[in-house]
Amino acid sequence: MVSAWQFENWSASHSTGESGNMLAWRALGSNPSHLRLSGAAETPTYPFVNQKVVSHYTEEIVRAVYMRSVGGIQNVFAIESMMDMLAEKAGVDPVEFRLRHLSDERTKTVLRATADLAKWKPGSQAGSNGDLATGRGVALIGGARSAPWGYALAYTTTIVDVDVNKQTGAIRVRRAYVGFDAGMIVNPDGLRNQIEGGTIMGISRALKEEVTFRGRSVTSSDWRRYPVLRFTEAPDVIEIVTLDNDHPPLGAGEPPNVTPAAAIANAVYAATGARITALPLKPERVRAALKG
Repeated sequence: MVSAWQFENWSASHSTGESGNMLAWRALGSNPSHLRLSGAAETPTYPFVNQKVVSHYTEEIVRAVYMRSVGGIQNVFAIESMMDMLAEKAGVDPVEFRLRHLSDERTKTVLRATADLAKWKPGSQAGSNGDLATGRGVALIGGARSAPWGYALAYTTTIVDVDVNKQTGAIRVRRAYVGFDAGMIVNPDGLRNQIEGGTIMGISRALKEEVTFRGRSVTSSDWRRYPVLRFTEAPDVIEIVTLDNDHPPLGAGEPPNVTPAAAIANAVYAATGARITALPLKPERVRAALKG
């Protein structure tokens, strides 16, 4: 079991109102509303007994306020990558290791339902066929039930199956399985659309999307230099299990963006033994990791 957890986070504000007061916050050295920066750093997913989270305010370089889940992807990527590393250290299956550290029954139910949907089997999640390595990975986030900005987010688990070309470093997400508890479901089709679209967006951000600079100028100013996932690169299969209940409806736009990146990185590690700790998971980064 994890006995202590320390997480340090650097983030610009992602609120237009807060960004207008940068001079005041620079003078203070921090943002008094630091929870607006955390983006799931202070996650409700794992109630570790001894937990310390420090969030540092940094001046923003580009305005990211309108992106889905501004800080959530980065922080959940770090948290869920570490949980996989700890599971391996403990010699425990990644799903079972997470279940041991969960206390919230809704989070447990979503994780189990997704594992059942994907037919997850404890043990090796990898295979190989020549230069093509296959792997499976998991990542989750508990519902942000006390979100400081006034709304709560759904409970989400994502499991992915990936192919990794060990020569080119290219990653292809073949299948994605998503479990979702957004409380009472009012519009089932609308919810599935949110989950499918958010999952594809999360995969795109994990594999391709990156802002580049020359000095202080942004150079990724068109779709050639800021590529997104193409139709031909989307998963062959996205399977979804939604858990309807009598709880109040929860936000469904951001959570499916948050978990794919960590799930993909964990699947790449299962496939190749290369642990990548930076995003996006571009071929050149994968090749470098494979070389050690």
